[in-house]
Amino acid sequence: MLGRALLIDREFARRGNAHTENPCGEGADDKWPATWRLRYPTADFQVLKQMSKRKSSDKRVFALLGGGPASLAAAETLRQEGFTGRIVMVTREPHLPYDRVQLSKALDKPVEKLLLRPESFYKDYDIEVIRNASVTKLDTKSQNVHYATGESQKETLHYDKVLVATGGTPRKLFVPGSDMKNIFTLRTPEDAAKIAQLAKKGQKMIVVGGSFIGMEVASSLAKKGCDVAVIAMESVPFERVLGKKVGASFARKLQKEGVEWFGTSQVRLFRGNEAVNGVELEDGEVLPADAVVVGAGVLPNTRFVEGLSLDGLLIFRKFRDMIEGVFRASEGREAEACDNLFAAGDVCAYPALRTGQRVRIEHWDVAMQQGRVAAQNMLGKFQPFTTTPFFWSGLFGNLNLRFVGHAPEALDRVIIEGDVSNMEFISYYTEDDEIRAVATVNKDPVAVACAELMRRGQMPRVAELMLGTVNAEVLLQRLRDLSKAPVRQDEENRSAASKPRPARKAVSWGQAEIREFDPLSEDENALLGTWWVVHPLWTPGSSPMFAGPAAVPDKGIFR
Repeated sequence: MLGRALLIDREFARRGNAHTENPCGEGADDKWPATWRLRYPTADFQVLKQMSKRKSSDKRVFALLGGGPASLAAAETLRQEGFTGRIVMVTREPHLPYDRVQLSKALDKPVEKLLLRPESFYKDYDIEVIRNASVTKLDTKSQNVHYATGESQKETLHYDKVLVATGGTPRKLFVPGSDMKNIFTLRTPEDAAKIAQLAKKGQKMIVVGGSFIGMEVASSLAKKGCDVAVIAMESVPFERVLGKKVGASFARKLQKEGVEWFGTSQVRLFRGNEAVNGVELEDGEVLPADAVVVGAGVLPNTRFVEGLSLDGLLIFRKFRDMIEGVFRASEGREAEACDNLFAAGDVCAYPALRTGQRVRIEHWDVAMQQGRVAAQNMLGKFQPFTTTPFFWSGLFGNLNLRFVGHAPEALDRVIIEGDVSNMEFISYYTEDDEIRAVATVNKDPVAVACAELMRRGQMPRVAELMLGTVNAEVLLQRLRDLSKAPVRQDEENRSAASKPRPARKAVSWGQAEIREFDPLSEDENALLGTWWVVHPLWTPGSSPMFAGPAAVPDKGIFR
């Protein structure tokens, strides 16, 4: 490679070497990849930035609250950017940061195989990890974090800057019988191990929740030979994320796999003595159960900061006032004394790239990227968060679902390309004349291409889709064409991607309108200089597809 190298992300951070062992990770059946992808920057013949270590002369302390992908990405980025102060990660988990997204896909995988970094990594780069520690208070006046490591042992950590990335806690069902044995939520390896222990062939397993955690758990249990039933408030799976049209295709898939679907249903109570043996629905129907897994989403872990006041000013509540990694004061007043307070992951809200609407997205990739951006801001580099949301799911060993973008208000305006009956299709979620999100089923390269086209502001208009002038192949070719432009990475060009696009006239859904395609703006033309390598979330047996002038070494990067 002459002057260029590939920078590789594996979910949370760049790997130490492009040719690392098992770079794709493993999923539920050793086929589903982790959500990592090749990133768009280039480097001068260097796969990974040199990472600094702590210097005794640097007295700064950066505290990272939480042990998930956001904190780990922040820690790694701080060292990559030359920070030589003390980095202290405080986590309530007994483990080092691990790949949580694999839990629902591989219930019985040992935690040792889920670790995102070996213990030696933290020692090599002087990253302290305080485990089994629960944060009890964050005092922004004294700049102290109070935490407990046992029933009576309380500790205090003074910080110069702090990142709140404490993730979420699974929602529980507060109905009669909810405290019985064999009713689980899934958040930790210990939770997964308990569920896996009961997941024997013929066991009657009930899953409550029809979104990603619930569906992935149902898939894992069905593959183990369990009799599985899913109870959900939605009429079809993934309705709140993918909409009814796409969700209906997954409902048919559940039926083919022998999983019962009880839509528009709620749990009235759990039956049993010490352990659950049945679930009673609101309509009175009773489902026999040997175990129940509740996958009803998470609540942000923010109790230790909610209602925090500074000189009588409520500076934030439930992280709704977070922007670009820094909290802003309510009522338009600046909270200058809290410039050293940052947030990332499930606990924080941020302005969406195109709309400016404040959103909170509970995706692994988003958390990881926010951790990186937060670290840059902690170092005073003031970077906005412009990553396009991206997540994936693998179901029943033969379904690859990818979703890019954010379009909660556009779920009923969907343009579908492909074969829905055979579960090979692309769904474009539209608002006015813009494509706000894309879901793909067994069409992985298209999702990755759309992620980059969205980032560049180069997605086609809705009218083009309706007229049939744009399809998956056109999107892939468009990205290939864009990647041929010279490499330019100055900050001015990069910032153009975050500028809101002008409002467009709504497309008539009764008939397609023929309209002239607007020429690219100067800013959009400048964006063509960003170099990109497309990686379709590689799985064993598939062929990597590259777009861009990347020099790939012998045997490629997938050893």
